Formats: sequence, C-alpha cells, structure tokens
Amino acid sequence: MFTAVELNKYFDISVPASFGFSEDSGGICLLANNNSFNRVAVALDVTLDSIEFAASVGAGALITHHPCIFGKISDIRCDDAVGARLLKAANYGISLMAYHTRLDNLPGGVNDTLCKIIGIKDTFEFAPCARIGNTENPATPDDFGALVGKALESDRVKVFANNKSVSRVAVCSGSGGSVLRDAYLAGADTLVTGEVKYNNELDAAEYGVNLIVAGHKETERIVLPVIKDIILKGFPSAEVFVYYA
Repeated sequence: MFTAVELNKYFDISVPASFGFSEDSGGICLLANNNSFNRVAVALDVTLDSIEFAASVGAGALITHHPCIFGKISDIRCDDAVGARLLKAANYGISLMAYHTRLDNLPGGVNDTLCKIIGIKDTFEFAPCARIGNTENPATPDDFGALVGKALESDRVKVFANNKSVSRVAVCSGSGGSVLRDAYLAGADTLVTGEVKYNNELDAAEYGVNLIVAGHKETERIVLPVIKDIILKGFPSAEVFVYYA
C-alpha cells in the first residue's frame, strides 16, 4: 500500500524532473486524498472516460502522460472541460499525476520506445525529446510509412515524400514539427512524428526531408506499458490497470 504522495516521490526519482522542460506541468496535478491504496490506473490523457475507468477498477490514482492542467488555471468550473475532469476525479477521490516531457526524454521512455517499435537502430538524442538513427534497410517513403502504420496500429499515417529513400530517420513523438530543422542539420532524410503544422510541411519540402505523420496519440500511447513497468518496479504488489482508448 502507498499514498499518492509516496507514488509521486518514487516517480521523481525514477523519472527525474531534470528530463522534462521547466515550463511543463509535472507530478501531482490533483491530490484528492491522503489515503493508502494499491490500485493505480494508467492512461495517455485525463478524460472523463479515463477517470471513469480508474473509478471502475478502484484506483486511488490515475497516472497519465499528458497532464490534466497545462500552465495555470484561475478557477475550477463544472462548465469547463478541465474543471469538469478535476471535479470528477476529486469526487471519486482519485489523485491525478503526469510526467509528460520527462517521459519523452527518459532513456527507455516514449521516443526510445517509438524507435524500437518502428525499427530505428543506433539512436542518439539530437534535440530535446527527439532521437535519430538508422533503418535496418533503406525503403521508399510509402513503404516505410506503411511499416510505421502497422507497427503503431495506426490508420492515420500521412506520408509527405520529399526524398526518394528512407534510411536516416529522426523521431519525435507527439507534435514534432519544431525539431524538423535540427533533424535536417543532423542528416535525417525522414522525420517520424505525430502531427505537424502546415509550415512544417513547406519546410520539409525545402529541406528534402520526408515526413511520416502517424498521429499524436498513436506515437505516444506506446509509453503506457513503460509507465506500468515503472510502477511495478517500485511497488511490485501494486495492481496496475491500463486504459488504451
């Protein structure tokens, strides 16, 4: 048995704040109780449905990749989406905590897991929350896009073919358009990410860098088993329930 505060202290050691961005929300978003519990729910996002799932399994805490609160809020209202989530979780006595960019940068975290799943080897960090490495064999953009879609079980993959071959691949889960120039300067012929803006599409064409855009959720939900493993490493007797929707 453990409390939400004890669980957060453990995450502060296992997933240190030094891995995250200083402006990022991290740790406890909502401390709903000081009681001990042994059941934890894990999800990508705090939503009304993921809170209901946590309540249905009797979890004392819901740990997510994305925090419920981004930045500061001035009030909590039931007619606001964030407020409604906080009030619902509080009503159930479920504490909320998240470790967003910490998990993106963590060795073995989101981006390392993404590289492993889509077959990128010999990787290293070339920018915050981003990795670069090599494919086992060169491929065409369309073939590599299909491989990524299959690996991530995503039917939302978009391929912007600006180079004939894929062999040197940069990876940045979620919204990775901001690392495009760094990827180009690091020698990438392809960037795999979750979503990009229109200006990123234009820049990629100028750089001659392929874009494989596979969906924000699809490139990050792969971290959920990692979060579960982190919990069980520190609390082997804990019961951890993963919400994948």
